[in-house]
Amino acid sequence: MDEVEEVKFIWVHPAVSRTGEAATLHAISAFSGSVPTYQDGRWVYVPAGSEKEVVEFPEPLGKVEVYHSGHPEPLTIPRYIKVRNVFCKGGIVPVWAGQEFIRLLAYGLGGTDPIDVKGVQVVPRDFTASLLKKVLRSLSESLTGGGEIVKASRVIVRGVKGADKTAYIYDRIGNDWEAGIALSIGAQMVARGEVKDKGVFPPEGCIDPQKFFYELKKRGLKIVERTIIEREI
Repeated sequence: MDEVEEVKFIWVHPAVSRTGEAATLHAISAFSGSVPTYQDGRWVYVPAGSEKEVVEFPEPLGKVEVYHSGHPEPLTIPRYIKVRNVFCKGGIVPVWAGQEFIRLLAYGLGGTDPIDVKGVQVVPRDFTASLLKKVLRSLSESLTGGGEIVKASRVIVRGVKGADKTAYIYDRIGNDWEAGIALSIGAQMVARGEVKDKGVFPPEGCIDPQKFFYELKKRGLKIVERTIIEREI
């Protein structure tokens, strides 16, 4: 692509997960307060959980609702790739569970300032995480339909290639363990001396993408690429 106009990251995570309380706290943080976007060449903070968008993934997910969410990509991508807009939106499935989650946090239950509850200082976010852990356990069957726990991600890159408006769309349907695989690949690349930079960097700032995706493919992870080209005929 000759010129990148926009990069949009979309993630979808199941309400029920095997990843523990840290994942719940991360989701609460992602949909609380204000979150970063990169618009017209500058960083702009927008309300978390705003600007709902309906996105259709391959089966078994189908149509899902995603919202602005707090994630590092809008902060890091513009530092390494010349781009005008970067967004990150996320959602929880099933859709009704995601809607209730967003509504819960809109009432302030993702806050970090302690409140007094009968003489006890309680952090709303900690209370919400503990409550969700109990509720989700009891609703596990209805949240998964008794099937496999599935999550997904999509990256959309829009811009110009030659004289044509072009979009590349990358889809991945996966499971809980895949985040660990990506981290493992990065750690092994560091151990082999394939990452030369020292300090704190995002992946796009220090990892060779060709090598990284080769390692993903070796482990059986599949990413589907689609290309959309707009041109006059």
